Amino acid sequence: MFPTRPLLIAAASLAVMACQGPERPAENEADVAPAANDVNLSEVLPLPEPALDRSGFLAAMASAASAQASDTKTVASPSLDGRRFAIRIRFGCDGPASADSDTALRWTTAKDGKSYDVLAKPDLSQADEPLKAMSDQTIEAIEGFWIPRPWEHRGECPVAALDGSRAGLPAPQLVGIAQYFTAEDSRVGRRSGRPYVATQKIASPADLPKSGLVLLLEGRFEAWPGGEVIRCIGSGRDQRPTCVASAHLDRAAFLKPQDSSVIAEWRE
Repeated sequence: MFPTRPLLIAAASLAVMACQGPERPAENEADVAPAANDVNLSEVLPLPEPALDRSGFLAAMASAASAQASDTKTVASPSLDGRRFAIRIRFGCDGPASADSDTALRWTTAKDGKSYDVLAKPDLSQADEPLKAMSDQTIEAIEGFWIPRPWEHRGECPVAALDGSRAGLPAPQLVGIAQYFTAEDSRVGRRSGRPYVATQKIASPADLPKSGLVLLLEGRFEAWPGGEVIRCIGSGRDQRPTCVASAHLDRAAFLKPQDSSVIAEWRE
């Protein structure tokens, strides 16, 4: 009687193992050369630059203002053209605005006490005096925001507002970010003076944003027709120049400052 097939296979396997000799110990991982496809791509390909935040943006604007004031043609900073940004603007720190307020960034309480309304109206336009000198004949419209308190890089509520006192004289408009449009550009992406408006429901008055809210602007810098991203104009040797950065806005959002949760957002 002949052996069954499984017994033949087992016998053959034992014979092969005997010819190969004792099993070799595993090599240390440190001694094993990496395979060609195991190359760390982060060491080969350059990583994209992080989005420029409020602090980095204001530093670049200050550098441009310094260059304008000293009549320096070349600003000692890397090119911003095409770089992404995420700029936070804190507002509403003094509490709810009055019903007849024309403040560009504000929040107001509803009469029923069960919600509050948030509004951000672009307050930088081609009609502003500094923009008249910066504008190009090819530009048909400019829309954007002036940055409140550009000397405050962290973008927190000012201490004077937190202790209950009110602001004094309005601060001069020194730093702005805006998008320009030519006659050939589509009109779909234009706000044309329309504000960003949202309503947030609350469970009780304790949920009102008494410490203010955040307007988040995200997008990428895009050079003015002349080729520079930041344009500045001075009004005197003893005054800081006014500077406006050109950008393409991809997203605007209202955030709660405590946890950055989104109240409402708009995307292009």
